[in-house]
Amino acid sequence: MRLLPFLKNTLLIGTLTFGTMAGTSAVAAAENLAKPKVVKQITTYSHQADWDATYIDAHEPGYGTGDQHIVVFPFYKTLAALRTDGKPLGTSFRESVLLSSGTVVADKDFWAVNGFSVFKDGRIDVTALYSNTRGGPTPTGTKSYYTITGGTGKYFGARGTIITERVGENTSRYLKSTYKILQ
Repeated sequence: MRLLPFLKNTLLIGTLTFGTMAGTSAVAAAENLAKPKVVKQITTYSHQADWDATYIDAHEPGYGTGDQHIVVFPFYKTLAALRTDGKPLGTSFRESVLLSSGTVVADKDFWAVNGFSVFKDGRIDVTALYSNTRGGPTPTGTKSYYTITGGTGKYFGARGTIITERVGENTSRYLKSTYKILQ
């Protein structure tokens, strides 16, 4: 069958348009899967001076791989509530194990962190690989990222992230944590 020249172009344009629309739809669908929607966001504040901390020296005396750092601390809904000794929103527990003490990257420690935060309506479980620079205060604006791996109560099966950052003056130990629970 012989097609007229204008039909060849029309069929070519139609095929390209359909292919482009199908490809665009597939990309849009994949992007929606790759970007889950935040269904709940919770912001809390804590202060390192309030931490009940325990250090466990795992091997030889002194700071080294395998050492543990366990902290329990209250967190508050606002920085003002924290500063005025208001009622805590809940309590967090974190257990960190030192994986590397300056051996992978000079002057950097790497920690495996597991823990949870208890709210009145349930618990949020977290895990992370955390690094810090030894010697001196951590600067304001420095962020740490945790993965939400589950929970109990209202947070049963929760997934998402927690972004913790230092707020206030450069030597401040105030921490702002933003929990982003995904769909």
